[in-house]
Amino acid sequence: MGKDRRPDRLWGLPLGAAVVTVLFGLLLAARPEIIAGMLPPVLGVFLLVTGIQGLAHGLALHHRLMEPGLKLLRGALSVAVGIVLLLQWDTPTAFITILCGVYIIVTAVLRLSAIGQKRRAGEAWYIRLGSYLFQVVLGVLMIIAPFDQRYLWLRALGAYFVVSGLSTLLWVLNTKKDGKKGREAGNKPE
Repeated sequence: MGKDRRPDRLWGLPLGAAVVTVLFGLLLAARPEIIAGMLPPVLGVFLLVTGIQGLAHGLALHHRLMEPGLKLLRGALSVAVGIVLLLQWDTPTAFITILCGVYIIVTAVLRLSAIGQKRRAGEAWYIRLGSYLFQVVLGVLMIIAPFDQRYLWLRALGAYFVVSGLSTLLWVLNTKKDGKKGREAGNKPE
């Protein structure tokens, strides 16, 4: 007898990642000086853990996701960037800012590509659209001016994680609430 891998049974994976993402973002935004000296390993571990979670969620629900390849690609990208940061403890802040800017843009664009399916599925896609557009703008700004105001960029990175985590949290709560209705209608979560 196989495991029941319905989305409403595995909501804990993205929920846990969303809560950790919001908490990490709040810490970065409120107290960047705490993280500044140890940013590469802390950010590396964070991205590695959330990337592994994304891969696990994508693999467990590959048959139910709208875009399983995108979920797996985002997870793999997070793991790769996390490993780079863990291996480069003495990475200059400007490189981290540019790397994070590219990471933010790529993940937001990947997520934007699934907006049409979310809209057709009746999901609250407009919340995610706003979140992803914010992420693209933030990523571009981080690439354009990576050397200015280290604490400002750490706060901006914190804002990115808070917005990203809240977006995922809203999706989880919406999916959990409407899980049965969505399954009956044939909707599939991200």
